[in-house]
Amino acid sequence: MRRLAIALATASALQVLDYGPGRNHDLVEVGTDSVFVDFDEAVSACEDQPSAAICVYQNGKDRSCSDGAPEADAKRGVVKLPNELKQFDARYDIALAQGVFCAVNGTALSEPVRWTVQTVTEPEVDDEATTANTTTTVDQVEVYGLGIFVSDVASIDLQSSTWYGDVDVYVLKYYRPFLELDSALKEATRPTDRGRACDVDATDKWLFFKNEDLPELQFVNIGKNPSKNPIVQDDRFDHLRVQSEFYFSPSIAEYPFQTQTLPITLELPPELSAGAPSKVLCLLETYSGFATKLSSFASVDEKDATLSAKVVVDEAARRPPFARNCEAQLSYPSSGCPPTRQTSRLSLELKFAPPSRLGAFVLLPPSFIALFAIVSYAQSNAGLRLV
Repeated sequence: MRRLAIALATASALQVLDYGPGRNHDLVEVGTDSVFVDFDEAVSACEDQPSAAICVYQNGKDRSCSDGAPEADAKRGVVKLPNELKQFDARYDIALAQGVFCAVNGTALSEPVRWTVQTVTEPEVDDEATTANTTTTVDQVEVYGLGIFVSDVASIDLQSSTWYGDVDVYVLKYYRPFLELDSALKEATRPTDRGRACDVDATDKWLFFKNEDLPELQFVNIGKNPSKNPIVQDDRFDHLRVQSEFYFSPSIAEYPFQTQTLPITLELPPELSAGAPSKVLCLLETYSGFATKLSSFASVDEKDATLSAKVVVDEAARRPPFARNCEAQLSYPSSGCPPTRQTSRLSLELKFAPPSRLGAFVLLPPSFIALFAIVSYAQSNAGLRLV
């Protein structure tokens, strides 16, 4: 490699204290686009610049020059390279011309500075490594049954858009995988008027998990600080008890007689780099429903039928990566740039319809206030009016 060559400082020249990057043939990063020179006194870019303030020679031959757009900050001068150092494991000779920088106090000029740098070596990418561009084909589809047993529903808060639930979640797996999604849905599930259900006519084909083999469950709309307690019997996962707030979208169109939809939404994480889901969900009806008595509804008569439920299960693109050259994902809501990885999502939607008398009780106090105000204004004696 070429040795460092710096002109000796003279009485009319600025003294160079340091320069870089890559002094003493140090490695520099690919993408380097500028160099610096430190002087012994404050400098500024000279008014009269050389036509080729900086030149770069790649591997000793390919030459490119530019004016460098020099800038100065106190004693440091910075010059832009003609081009970024883009090639890995390459030698670049950098030559800074004379008179690029001038002393702020005096007439001294910068002398030529030359040095050689070496860019880093590009590592090899493992052919078997999964990258951002890797796509895989799902070669089998498994069916998982979820049972959701509701022990309590409470604290339905329209202002915070939360409700409290105490639920047990059961997870079972169909005994065999399938080659394609349609076959899996046809054999292991069945459509009902309440959504996709697991076909449990052959109950011996739905298997409990060993505790260590349990797939990760993701609660999509769970609130802060949930309590999750797995119930395990003889190394067999029985169910997961979850006590938590859940988020929902309040409806106030018919307040206070409106019906609220209170969802419990779960999904399984998608396979890495696979576009289609390798696991699909269905509702285990024999493990789903309401407890005989909900403590928060102890005073509600059975005839009021305040709670009902249905299940919504679908497979849709919900996880990154997004399509390339699309920026719509950085704004919400936006349908112009959907994700590409699909997941199977199950949502048990509880329908809460408050008793009619509860709505009447809500309206009764303001009704009395309004009626009393009207009656008071109707009084001929002003002393009997409210104001």
